[in-house]
Formats: sequence, structure tokens, C-alpha cells
Amino acid sequence: MGVSSPGPEWALAGHATWLVIVQREAASESEGVADCVLPTDGDRCLEVTGTVMLAPVLMSESPNDEQLRRLLDVRRTLASESDYERLLERVLEEGRAITGARYAALGVLDQERVELERFLTSGVDAGTRGAIGEPPRGRGVLGVLVLDPRPLRLADVAEHPDSYGFPAGHPPMRGFLGVPIMIGSEVWGNLYFAEKEDAREFSEADEQAAVILAEWAAKAIANVTE
Repeated sequence: MGVSSPGPEWALAGHATWLVIVQREAASESEGVADCVLPTDGDRCLEVTGTVMLAPVLMSESPNDEQLRRLLDVRRTLASESDYERLLERVLEEGRAITGARYAALGVLDQERVELERFLTSGVDAGTRGAIGEPPRGRGVLGVLVLDPRPLRLADVAEHPDSYGFPAGHPPMRGFLGVPIMIGSEVWGNLYFAEKEDAREFSEADEQAAVILAEWAAKAIANVTE
């Protein structure tokens, strides 16, 4: 069976990069997944036969090869994690590594989908968390994604009209990237990243990578919580 969609026109993407996941016929699920990156892997992507399980994602600002390879590894890592709490930790850890963020957070929405029920962080030590006090519930810029679940990338979070500052003890943050985690047609939660380590702000490639991570996190969370 040949690849169902799209076909060899992938190769016409010019300088853009496509992340392609193909499901092959195989005895086991682990053997039945073939990953490739265009144009890095060239003809190998076009030679794989099977059905596309995740529509190719166009990286109009191409991430580096290391970032793409890490994304492929993360999909396998998250899919193999059976412990719910550890899975959430891994999502945060991998998100920081992929985007180059100094800080990451995962907000889990309550059953009414109106505010954050849980707020997990990575990159913030226990002393700083204690100084900040109560975790956020989804107001200000964090709440923008609750009301409008689309990727949000800001060079300076303080300049957003919904920003109302940080509580005392909160580390300074400027660059911001947020993406929703959708399970089915509902928003399950949001991933937030702040302070790009080696640049002033997050790039379009970082945003695309975070969107892919959120999609794979959603699948893994749905599998663990079934």
C-alpha cells in the first residue's frame, strides 16, 4: 500500500521542512512507525509505504536537524509512558529542551474548562515557587489561551493588553510562547514557555515545535487516562 496523502509533491516544498509520520503495516505498533524529515531524509520519505498518521507539518522557518530529531524521539517517549504524573513531567522537560525555554509550565483546565485546576512548572526551584505563593488560575495572558485556544507567541509578555504583571518573588520573564493541548475537540490544558535561553524571543520554528509536542502530549495523555 502506498502513502495515502500527500504524495511525492512533498519534495517540492523548496527550503521548507516537513515532519512526516507514516504508519506502516507491521506485526507490532513499535515496528509499524516510520519517521522521516524532508528535505533532510530526501528520497527515504518518498520510499516509505503506508498511511500518514499525522499530517505533515510545514516548518516555514526550518528548525535545526537536532530539534526535529528530538521531536521524533519525544513522540516515542511520550507514547511509551504509562504513569500519568511522570508523563506530565516529561512533557515539560522535553518542551524546555525542544524550545530552548528557561521556564515551562503546564496548566490543566478544570471540568468546566474555565480556569486552571493544576499548574505544573519546570525550571522554577522550590524556593521561588514558595515565594510566588498560590499558583495561577488562568487570568491575564495565561487566560488568553483558555478563552482562545490558539498558539500565542510574544516578544514581551508585559506588552500584551491582558497582562497585569507578576506577583512578588516571580522571576522576570519577557519572551512567551503558549500552545493549547486539545484532546478531541476540547481543550484539556495549555503549555507555556518563557525566556528563550539563547535569544530574546521564541521563533516561529519554536512555535511549530511546541504545537507538535502538544499534539503528541494530547495523544499520550488520552491513552493514559482512558
